[in-house]
Amino acid sequence: MEYLLDQTKLFDTNNYEYNKSSRTGIMLIHGFTNTTYELTKVIDFLSSKNFHVCAYNLPGHGTSVQECNDSTYQEWLTFTEEKFAELSSSCDHVFICGISMGALLAMNIATLFPVNGLISVAPVLEFNKPFKIHFLNRLLCSIIQSRPKKYEVNKGEKIYYGYNKWPLVALNELRKLSNHIYKNVLTNIVCPTLLIHSKDDQTSVFNNYTIAKRYIPSDDLSSLIVERSHHNIFDCDDEKELIHQTILDFINRHISQNQTSIKH
Repeated sequence: MEYLLDQTKLFDTNNYEYNKSSRTGIMLIHGFTNTTYELTKVIDFLSSKNFHVCAYNLPGHGTSVQECNDSTYQEWLTFTEEKFAELSSSCDHVFICGISMGALLAMNIATLFPVNGLISVAPVLEFNKPFKIHFLNRLLCSIIQSRPKKYEVNKGEKIYYGYNKWPLVALNELRKLSNHIYKNVLTNIVCPTLLIHSKDDQTSVFNNYTIAKRYIPSDDLSSLIVERSHHNIFDCDDEKELIHQTILDFINRHISQNQTSIKH
């Protein structure tokens, strides 16, 4: 299939679920045009701690650029809500973690379900090329439906994540999703929240962290800012241990707090 990567190791069509008997569940959501590949390291880490961990390819992802262009942001919202409802039905404690577009979908879930914690990683509430996204692509995506992606750089190696072309109709759906979360969801997030962002992220500009921190009204809001990781932060190794440990500490802290409140 021409739209898939030559480096197939960066394209994963699989869904993942581990430790189904655990009463603590964590659902992870990948980013736009990506697949569960970008989550495999954090999946391995969290599943090694015996949490019930699950991650799924979103509609139009792990398939083809055309299928992605045929997907809507409402389908992404509905899909993640249904999957999280399934996880919640079998767990006593539930956490939602998303990266990039996945962070937007995770924010939505955090306002609809009684979650123990939200982990938002590099959300795209503001685009690094706003004129192109909000005006040019909005007008032209029905005519020019895809264009080649630029490489990501990982340890000097130029690589693609997910599709090697941008599905521009779907990109317009991402714009709609971002607007929806910014206007209707962000200020309703009251659950414990961990924000993670890299200063070296060239895709989700650092002001996205500032926006999230400013407008999320949760009384329990913590942050981790890293220096060297790129946008696909869960596939970076330099700061991997710090990121993993911060997430683990956040989860364990809010499991403990919930158990204490139940006892009282």
